[in-house]
Amino acid sequence: MTVHLQDRNNIPELMRTLRRMKGKDIQVGVHEGDSEMSMIAAVHEYGEPKLNIPERSFIRSGFDEHVDKVQEKIVELMPAVIHNNVDPDVFLDAIGMEFASLIKKKLIDLQDPPNSEKTIKIKGSSNPLIDTGRLRDSIVHKVK
Repeated sequence: MTVHLQDRNNIPELMRTLRRMKGKDIQVGVHEGDSEMSMIAAVHEYGEPKLNIPERSFIRSGFDEHVDKVQEKIVELMPAVIHNNVDPDVFLDAIGMEFASLIKKKLIDLQDPPNSEKTIKIKGSSNPLIDTGRLRDSIVHKVK
């Protein structure tokens, strides 16, 4: 019986993969392309006392609430990237999409502080951060 062993050195491929990922950032939020939505997001995120709008953080609190879940996803997918089974750009895009969907979920689920009765009558809804859905839909990710 003959046994043939083949040693395959994957280190050069791994180094290429790591170089492709080096210095890249995943940015999730409402980006500058839509200045109206950026302003609305900032007003809700930090509040505007002069307009009697309370802070309803959905980006910062959404990050804080879900960062562990995203880290678990990174740990789950990273071996496939290291073994060149998943393209690094696809990996980064998938992580960004996951985080954006979790931030959107936070925006949808946020109920406190509630809308005033006056706002509920104007909007016809009690969900503090949902009116037309434009703010929710403006939450996207970018890989830079």
